[in-house]
Amino acid sequence: MSTDQLIYLVIGGVGLGVFVAACASWFQRDPGPPQATASDKEPDEQPPPPQPPKPPDPPDPATQRRTAARRQRAMKAKKPGRGLRLRATTDD
Repeated sequence: MSTDQLIYLVIGGVGLGVFVAACASWFQRDPGPPQATASDKEPDEQPPPPQPPKPPDPPDPATQRRTAARRQRAMKAKKPGRGLRLRATTDD
């Protein structure tokens, strides 16, 4: 066995030992607290019942007045005969 082969054998053995030690420490690590599954739950751990949706807030009286005034102005602007007017163009 030559010196080069002996060096490669030692380096390979050390590398393999480091790899095995890393794998062993990985598999022996602490997995942390166990996760609760559906079958592990106790019956008293029921989720609270869903709350009914909250009714919308009543509209502000000032907002209602402004909206009514805006509608009235819009109705006044709609006078008969004020539709789309087309201009006659002469492109002769």
